[in-house]
Amino acid sequence: ERLLAAGADGIVSGALHADGTLEENFWETLRDLTSDRQLVFHRALDATKEQRSVLRKLVDLGTTRVLTSGGCATAWEGREQIKSFQKAYGKQIEILVGSGVTPANAVSLVRSTGCNQVHGSFSQPRHDSMVHAGSQAVRETSGDLVSATRVALGSF
Repeated sequence: ERLLAAGADGIVSGALHADGTLEENFWETLRDLTSDRQLVFHRALDATKEQRSVLRKLVDLGTTRVLTSGGCATAWEGREQIKSFQKAYGKQIEILVGSGVTPANAVSLVRSTGCNQVHGSFSQPRHDSMVHAGSQAVRETSGDLVSATRVALGSF
């Protein structure tokens, strides 16, 4: 409520029970709170056993968009599943391709899935004095990767 009151365009969340089924009551509450704003289901869809069933429920509950890699580690690996989601539900909910999207594969992902948008961190390892030897790699968004992806997608 505070995010929306502060002017957020919408909410991105995932709501699953421990068994991987959709937490419909919570999702309905979010839909009611967001009303005319964006309600996006994140890659929690990829953790469900019954992706199509959950996707159907998300459509029925008025979800704006769903981020997915088609249940695979990367969107490229899951592109056939994403394509099937787009074909079955793409007129009712926006299918957002995500995970492992790069300037090199963004156009191929859009072409092969039929989706018209991609999501990515477009990040690279950060190499500076703030990263200590032996620590986990710190990543940050690269303006160059974002720009290269935009140029690639703008070319077709």
